[in-house]
Amino acid sequence: YRYALAFCAALLVAISGTQLLELMHVVEIDKVSYRDARFDWLGVLFGGLVFGVGATLAGGDAARVVVLAGQGSKAGWVALFFFLLFATITQLGIIAIPREYSLMHNSINLAGGDAGIAALLSAPRWLVFAAVDIALVVFIILKWKHAEFKLLVAGAVLGATVVAAWYVTGVLAFDDFNPRPASALTVSGPMWKFGNTLVVGTSHSLDFQMSFVLGLLAIAFVLAVLTRSFRFSPIKGSAGRIAL
Repeated sequence: YRYALAFCAALLVAISGTQLLELMHVVEIDKVSYRDARFDWLGVLFGGLVFGVGATLAGGDAARVVVLAGQGSKAGWVALFFFLLFATITQLGIIAIPREYSLMHNSINLAGGDAGIAALLSAPRWLVFAAVDIALVVFIILKWKHAEFKLLVAGAVLGATVVAAWYVTGVLAFDDFNPRPASALTVSGPMWKFGNTLVVGTSHSLDFQMSFVLGLLAIAFVLAVLTRSFRFSPIKGSAGRIAL
């Protein structure tokens, strides 16, 4: 339960902080794409399945792959390269055709105009917020004997960085002359931009999401060097499996 409790701590801080920013009208989180009223159920199910299988074969999700690459893992670099390549193909290449077809023909326009849980349940936002937080707190209390303090702190800090990202992009870095929706921490989202630059040579203006990925890679490298754990570790197992 150690890592499960750390994840719960991260969720508790991230959800609480995010909802408070929205309820206090500090950041317009309801304007971000995650809350889009057009729900592509087939794309979510199939995309989630493919992403989950890929993360399992590669040994981690997008963030984990970036960290492994920063630490010198050859398997991490292989997985990262193919992640960039197919993210670009999915966004701009041949896979974009079925993706856009599914979006056009399988999407459901949600009645509430919002993909948030509160809107879907037609319940007050504060009630859903409280119910989720209480469930997380109860789970942490019930399993407290299995907790590891440093992992709980790490989870809470990770959750706090999500809240900080919303505040930075929605308040501190908000440009009245070039307004953009606020953004949380994401690694998968900007991958196609890096891939497009790598494959086609098209440059993209450096935004918060791209900066976060580059920062994550740089921090992983610096920490690995400082802790003397950086090494070009060989690929264990099949390179084809990792690429897939």
